[in-house]
Amino acid sequence: MPKPIADQAASAPAAAAPAAAAPITFSLTATNGSSLAGDAYFSVFPPPLKSPPVSSQVLTALVSAATSEANETTTLTWNGGSGALALLAMAEDGAPATAGKTPVALGDKVMVTWADGAYTIVPSTGGPASAVEVDIDPSVPPNSLIGLVVGPAPILVGIPAGLGPLTLEPDLSPTATVVFGTACVYPPAPISDVDQGLTVTFSGTPTAAAQVAVGLDNLIQQTG
Repeated sequence: MPKPIADQAASAPAAAAPAAAAPITFSLTATNGSSLAGDAYFSVFPPPLKSPPVSSQVLTALVSAATSEANETTTLTWNGGSGALALLAMAEDGAPATAGKTPVALGDKVMVTWADGAYTIVPSTGGPASAVEVDIDPSVPPNSLIGLVVGPAPILVGIPAGLGPLTLEPDLSPTATVVFGTACVYPPAPISDVDQGLTVTFSGTPTAAAQVAVGLDNLIQQTG
């Protein structure tokens, strides 16, 4: 007699979990050939999240070492792609660079709690396939910020009213916005002087690379 179908299904081996995506290494070479005297910086911003609305997001940047005119060159590197996503929680006057970061993946459902002066971030499965869903425990201070690290730097969003879940959907295209001038830091400096920025496209494997340069006209251009 054949075995019942239910028994056959029960005896089948469990499906293997999908392999985690590997991070992609990005490299930007930037040359300062401007006519500006003194130190200047290149700040690299990730693309905005696809969700929530851009108006609710605060983009932060990876900032280069100081450069001076006379064609001084600097190189910035970071990990990107879906295999390099991480989540942070911090006070609104905190520093994203020093906040603790927990690796997350697309499809994760994350719980954020607060106790004894510290945030705890616990990822699990069950979120939307193209995003990270964040549930906020009532213990979390209302002035907190949640940050999703996408490529070069975190993107910050506030705690939603009513503690409803946040759906953070990253834009994983191989692009970044590069800004030249004073360093773009968080919290923002009271005085800054930067150009309008340039969207740069990266290409190549195993490292996705791009080159930019600022000329005597103080305009930034992609050169490779």
